[in-house]
Amino acid sequence: MMLKSKALLSAVLATSLVGCAAKQKTFSLSSSKDNDKVALGKALSTMTPRSQGPVNALGKPLAFLVGRKKAAREIVAYDLNSKSVLWRKNADVRSRIVVSQNVVSQLEGENQLVGRSIAKGQKLWTWQMPGELVGTAADKNTIYATVKSSSGKKDKVWMLVSLDAQSGKEKWRADSNGALGTPAAMGGLVFSPYLKQWLSILDAKTGKQLARIKGEDQEISFIKANHDGVYFGSKSGVFALDSKAASGKVKKSSYASLTLPAEMPRLQYYADSFDPVQAGYSAYDRNRVLWDWKAGKGVAGFENDQVVLQSHRFFFGVNANDGTLNWAYNHPKVDVVASAHQGQSIGFLSMLGDLSALDPQSGELTYQTKIAGQFLGATFDAAGWTPTSGADVAMESKSNADVLVSIAGDKDARYSEAKKYAIAQLSQVDSPSAATDLIGLLKNPKTSSSLYQTATEKLSENKDSNAFDEVVKALDQDYDFVSSKKAHGIAALSKAMRLMVQNPENKIDSQAKSKGLVSLKYHLENPQTSSDDLVEVMKAYVALGSVNEVAAVSSILLLSRMEGAYEGSEVAAKGAIDALFDLGGGQGRETVAYIAQDANTSKTLLEYANKTLGLGGEAVAQAEQATDGQSPVETRQ
Repeated sequence: MMLKSKALLSAVLATSLVGCAAKQKTFSLSSSKDNDKVALGKALSTMTPRSQGPVNALGKPLAFLVGRKKAAREIVAYDLNSKSVLWRKNADVRSRIVVSQNVVSQLEGENQLVGRSIAKGQKLWTWQMPGELVGTAADKNTIYATVKSSSGKKDKVWMLVSLDAQSGKEKWRADSNGALGTPAAMGGLVFSPYLKQWLSILDAKTGKQLARIKGEDQEISFIKANHDGVYFGSKSGVFALDSKAASGKVKKSSYASLTLPAEMPRLQYYADSFDPVQAGYSAYDRNRVLWDWKAGKGVAGFENDQVVLQSHRFFFGVNANDGTLNWAYNHPKVDVVASAHQGQSIGFLSMLGDLSALDPQSGELTYQTKIAGQFLGATFDAAGWTPTSGADVAMESKSNADVLVSIAGDKDARYSEAKKYAIAQLSQVDSPSAATDLIGLLKNPKTSSSLYQTATEKLSENKDSNAFDEVVKALDQDYDFVSSKKAHGIAALSKAMRLMVQNPENKIDSQAKSKGLVSLKYHLENPQTSSDDLVEVMKAYVALGSVNEVAAVSSILLLSRMEGAYEGSEVAAKGAIDALFDLGGGQGRETVAYIAQDANTSKTLLEYANKTLGLGGEAVAQAEQATDGQSPVETRQ
């Protein structure tokens, strides 16, 4: 009986909350307005352009921060120009904050959408949501919320609801049986992604659909109302919402994208409108492409042909056309939890209240202040904000190479993506110390396995004529059993040396090779060289040398081929087989053939040698690694 009473109460409450708001059928799988250029042009002609400054009626560049106070949360309204707190209010914020002219709105608690005064922060209204929040948007005097609800039915129902910003009263509601994403709004129009294939453009007063774009060759996963226009797109790129967008195709639209770095796969142009996690501040806010659109009607592309890539607390200004790194910035010690491109500045907030700004063209730190507390995220309402350097900005001039080295060498294991990217860019920096910096990472015992591999590859690609000599010098490391002194990065340095020699673009003279052989021979003959290091030393030794070097590696193989010859002998023997077969020419292959027939060869090596003769050394190594995880090559190469 109690359950029935609760269900009845919920139904009555939902009905009363909707009140007299208009409910209509707006979203459907078929529409006569799909990609209708005339309908789209007519709709866009009614849109009132947003001012180039902040949305709020105070006319000040503001930031609305979500803080954490032990188990509770709070909102902090901050004036960026005066560097002062306007107000702080306890509020259990669970979503992003959106900003209208006089009101900020956000989810507080499980299902209450709340409106608060921008001027003083007091609560103006509460709207009890009939479901789960997908996302919100705001325009001058209206808040828009997309909500997902089952309403006791088997199938989900999505609804886009228009609320008066000052009172929270519903104006209209449009239902859908298919997924709706977080909306956007500007100048009398509302934009709603639908099923990741359509973008519906609605009249803000009535909720009536005016036009619709169907993505023909890309999905539509986000919509963004910027200070200068409306944009939509996916992880692949960004469309400007203009008359060309009616085509639904990349080639016929005002569209911009860049080849994002493979090292940072989580970067995205904007929050995914359909992901409920991204309706609030989350880890996605720490992996962003920050961009502004080129000024000028009908112009497609990113402003100044540049975007800023953010990964956690690292920022990289890159050329949008070719991906060339222009600048890099490493925010000290603390994660950045929110960032936004304001046109003339990149505003960002750290977890511990460092509120800062960068010049998007130079990467120069132009603003810095500190707010007491710990923070989860922030919304900036600061379009056009142009902070200038002040006496309180700690300016320290560092070269790109210095910043990249500091990123690559960061001790926090969470930053592997940014580190790999920094290493890749470090190899491209026109700096005499680039090779030395990469070598420093290889010699550092705290460098992770994955970064060893990246640094090795990039070092081997270094075109500096002195890079090979620097690798040779780096290999000149001594062992000292008494003091527990160990050599570090031997395998990686040996591999880099081999790849440099094998690269036909590198002209390494015989004198340099001779010096390299001397360094390699020391490790080849030293009993303290680990079997894993020995594998790459042998490969490099054979690649650099001649008949004598092939004979030396052959001797190692012959001595270590028997069962239980010495600890680690099997790893060394497999490495010798690969080196001789792949790099040792006829004499090397003859030795492998002998091992494959010799009765003194252990069963494991006998099988490996025969596989090598049939598949080739590297192919065997890769096959074994794929099948049972065992590899004859060093795990930190």
